Amino acid sequence: MKKLIFCLYIGLLTVLQGCKKDPEISKPELPKAELIVENSFVFDMHVSSNELYFLKSTGELGIYDRNFKSFKFFNSLNSQIDAEAIFAIDRTISGQVVFGDSINGIRYFNNETLATLLSAKFLRFFNFKRQPAYFTNEPFIDILNKPHNLPSWVTGANKTNCLAALNDELVIGTEAGHIGIFNKYNSTLTLKLDRSFTEGDSAITGECLSMEFDDNDNLWTMTSKGLVRYDHKQWKYLEGPINTDFRHLLIRKNGIYTITDRGIYQVSENQLIYNSQLSELFPTGSIRLAEEDPDGNLFVVTDSGVFQIKE
Repeated sequence: MKKLIFCLYIGLLTVLQGCKKDPEISKPELPKAELIVENSFVFDMHVSSNELYFLKSTGELGIYDRNFKSFKFFNSLNSQIDAEAIFAIDRTISGQVVFGDSINGIRYFNNETLATLLSAKFLRFFNFKRQPAYFTNEPFIDILNKPHNLPSWVTGANKTNCLAALNDELVIGTEAGHIGIFNKYNSTLTLKLDRSFTEGDSAITGECLSMEFDDNDNLWTMTSKGLVRYDHKQWKYLEGPINTDFRHLLIRKNGIYTITDRGIYQVSENQLIYNSQLSELFPTGSIRLAEEDPDGNLFVVTDSGVFQIKE
């Protein structure tokens, strides 16, 4: 009898052990993309803690309140604006949301009316992310609204595409792949470094599209052929996919990203690595630009509208 009970016990234990599952490798949870601005081609945007300021390709300005999930269009303001003159939207260091008007200068919202922050006819480009600076066609003017004698490649037909400013340095990038770094002393600009991505740099020859300083003060420049980092000592080209349309440079809290027609690539060990987790949330070729809010949430502009990805 004891032998029978022992055999039954062993048999039952074997069955129970057979029912136990093998341990599984936990997979990271995929992010979810929520559509918040539908069927509207957004040309540029700025993200704050509670609001999304966006500029549509029609020149229409609007605000999306993320708490109440509601839209607000400034119809009275839009009627005062030449849609063809608006080209960018940004935020000043003091928190004002501003937009570039190539006829009237840099303007901002003041109690739902328009006010002018800086008057500059034929405004071409501006950037407030680290230190404020902006361009007009002629002459070149910085934030202090003082003209400067600069090389012909800056003031001539070679169009300025982007700029970045940090402390006493102002950096300019042109459509011909020319980069100039200037020192600002006593409101005067002095050429410090002149770098042209010519045939000798065939891997990175191309139009300068975007540039920003990261938190370590490295300068990142995205050309039409790739990404370049300058650490104030040397230029480093980061290998990436060939025959790729580079569209937007994004510096996040957790890394450096580029938006391309093939998807989103992230800088890793001096290379551009395909980020499948973010890229495969959207159809190939549909991503145009992206911005991060102060909480680390990502906002992605696609051909279908604007999506929010919560971290």
